[in-house]
Amino acid sequence: MGKRKYLILLFLLFLVTGCGSKNTLTCEKSEDLNGIKMEQKAVIKTKKDKIRYVDMVITATAIDDSIKKEWNDFSKRLDEEYKEEKETGMTVKTENNKKEYSYKVTISMDLEKAKEESLKAYNLEDVKKDQTLKKIKEEEEKEGLKCKIK
Repeated sequence: MGKRKYLILLFLLFLVTGCGSKNTLTCEKSEDLNGIKMEQKAVIKTKKDKIRYVDMVITATAIDDSIKKEWNDFSKRLDEEYKEEKETGMTVKTENNKKEYSYKVTISMDLEKAKEESLKAYNLEDVKKDQTLKKIKEEEEKEGLKCKIK
């Protein structure tokens, strides 16, 4: 019976952890730049120990009255830079909250399906599928982001 309990426990552990490891790296940064509070969050997920999914959220919120007064022009420039799109392996969504003077860009990518030009457009061509989460964490922390691996 002892061997059987051990095998059942081992099987349950295998079910809980799955085949191949699934890990998530989450990096965040918040800073005030020239009257704008910039908040960045990136979530990188692996599948079978390879970087597979990247989700990024960037929020710019006006904290200075001069930026608030020019919000329409500011948000128009962001609209031109970040166009909403959906294509194979990539989605870009934008949200302009005029009452709160905030602009949010959400980018979701499946690295196996996204086109090379899409990766380059959002500076993700350097995120290699065989790069480790630990290495990416080290690089992002050098850029001032706070990161953790789960």
